[in-house]
Amino acid sequence: MGNITIVLAPHFDGAKSKRIALFQEVEKRVERKTIVILSVNHYQAGSGSIIATAKDWRLAGGMARGDNILAERLIGSVSVDTSGNSFINEHGVNNLLPELYRFFPDAKYVAVMIREGTKKAAIDELYNGLKSRCDNCLIVASVDFSHYVSSEIAQKQDEYSLRALMDRNASAAWQVKADSPQIVYLITRWAAESDWHFQLTSSGNASEEFNTPPSENVSYILGYFTK
Repeated sequence: MGNITIVLAPHFDGAKSKRIALFQEVEKRVERKTIVILSVNHYQAGSGSIIATAKDWRLAGGMARGDNILAERLIGSVSVDTSGNSFINEHGVNNLLPELYRFFPDAKYVAVMIREGTKKAAIDELYNGLKSRCDNCLIVASVDFSHYVSSEIAQKQDEYSLRALMDRNASAAWQVKADSPQIVYLITRWAAESDWHFQLTSSGNASEEFNTPPSENVSYILGYFTK
């Protein structure tokens, strides 16, 4: 049973129970001092194409402490929001953080938001910064996949995305239908260069499960990379 290095989980709350089950499974196999949550910047908040915060998060279950040392080491590849104000409404972070804290209360946290359309060169710089400074981190990729298409189209698009993850094909990952192909690219490149393997735990879409109309459909893929 390999050590888990990267977790892929949706912020779509229709998959919340599956997301919690995934985090519960991960908790049994991970001992990490810092958890880095990578999210799309849904509302184009703050300034900079990539923004990070290591603020302390006051949650119902307690205080999730920020890893200021790691955030400072990433300066150059990210803009650091010390106050964390640009993250207040970011559900790509806020939907996951209380659940992660439930299973990892002693970890420290860094949240990173990536604007839609961020260039590959900037993602490569972030990747290099994380890889060189994050020996004892769990990377949590907060990604929803196909949006606003029928269940049938979502399934075909997600088959492509899943193949990119399984094959650890970073070039293909850059082309996936997701709210952040940048994040899928980053984690897939990291897995390819580290020889980590993807384990799928669940996938689906809202139209298939909840009869959501195609105009509101969202799909998800849950899983993790292991050494």
